[in-house]
Amino acid sequence: GDDLLGTILELETVNIQRKFPNVLVLSVQEKRTVAFWCKESRCFALDKEGVAFKGADSSPDFVMIGSLREAPENLGEIVVTKDALFAVLDFSRELKRRSLLPGNEVSVSSFSIISEHQIDASISEGWSVYFTHTQDLSWQITKLQTVLENKIPPEKRRKLEYIDVRFGDQAYLKYR
Repeated sequence: GDDLLGTILELETVNIQRKFPNVLVLSVQEKRTVAFWCKESRCFALDKEGVAFKGADSSPDFVMIGSLREAPENLGEIVVTKDALFAVLDFSRELKRRSLLPGNEVSVSSFSIISEHQIDASISEGWSVYFTHTQDLSWQITKLQTVLENKIPPEKRRKLEYIDVRFGDQAYLKYR
């Protein structure tokens, strides 16, 4: 079973049962794509461990992640740490759950992992949110929610460059 998992990267689990007298029952489960990692025109499907397990075309149904690192030489490489991947997925889910972006026309177009301490969420209106997976994500999203609801009217968002929610109790804004 482990040989198959090492050879066929798209498999999550392999179970082999022997049924007497001479039957083998092989059951496999394919990996699920949880996000796409893209660099220039190359995209890879990521599993829940942040491993690039197959080349793929991006899809609007999944989170898009990019980073400064080079495209993997071989499939099977970890391209996003598990902590960063979970932070991106949680951030994306919480934005939707809390309805922080107005209507269906505004969304996160992609995430970029800049460093160990900075992930950028690019918002389709042309501005970004800087957050980190090394601090309390829920608190960072709460700060973002407070700023969006109380400090930035929707008509001013188009002039916004970024909101940085990484530090302490503050959210820092920069306009163009």
